[in-house]
Amino acid sequence: MNDGHATIIAAVITGSLGLVATISAAIISSNVTASSWQVDYDALSAQYTSLQTNYNDLQKQYDDLLASIDDSEPGDDTQTQDNDGNAHGEEETSDTATNSSSNGILFISFKPVTNQSYYINEGELEDSLEYNYSNDTTFARISSYNGSAEYYINNQFSTLTGYIAAYTTMFDECSATITISVSTDGENYRNIFTRENITRTTERFSTGELNVSGYKFLKFESSGSGYWEAAYNYLLLTDFTLS
Repeated sequence: MNDGHATIIAAVITGSLGLVATISAAIISSNVTASSWQVDYDALSAQYTSLQTNYNDLQKQYDDLLASIDDSEPGDDTQTQDNDGNAHGEEETSDTATNSSSNGILFISFKPVTNQSYYINEGELEDSLEYNYSNDTTFARISSYNGSAEYYINNQFSTLTGYIAAYTTMFDECSATITISVSTDGENYRNIFTRENITRTTERFSTGELNVSGYKFLKFESSGSGYWEAAYNYLLLTDFTLS
């Protein structure tokens, strides 16, 4: 082999080694990139699994909330009393009204969010049939001329109970209607209690246990017959308790 041949062979070998090195580097780089992609994929996959788990938990909570709201549909628990107050088997009341709060909170004296023609612990504590109320009874007077009061109960209670009577100054010629409703947003209200044709001769009556579970707002509204006469007529709300 002469020197020319040796030079050519050496160049070929050197070029081959360079090509091998280049190919090896590319392969190594590819493996590193693939490994990095695998790490990223594994991390994203773990995040997806976690998010899916959280989504499933939130979906279950949402379904449970819908179920609780469905249980409170007006068709299921709206109470409408007849003039005797016995349509739903409320207990008869004695002539002495109590102010028991052993099973809940007497909230009627709290400050309403909004109110109109609604007076708390103002005036005489006396209804049209002169029941004997205890001195510490909390009460409110609501006008039968578009009277209203809205309370924020913040989804913290399950039941509402209370007593209603015609106020002592109600005219013989007038009658009143009262409704109690609840809302989750303070705008869309659902009626849970209605009593119509309340007059001076209507005996003090109980609302019974009303379902307020799952709601943030509670509203009393009253309307009456006549116009200017109704503005001077009130209903008396006593012993309203949340539990």
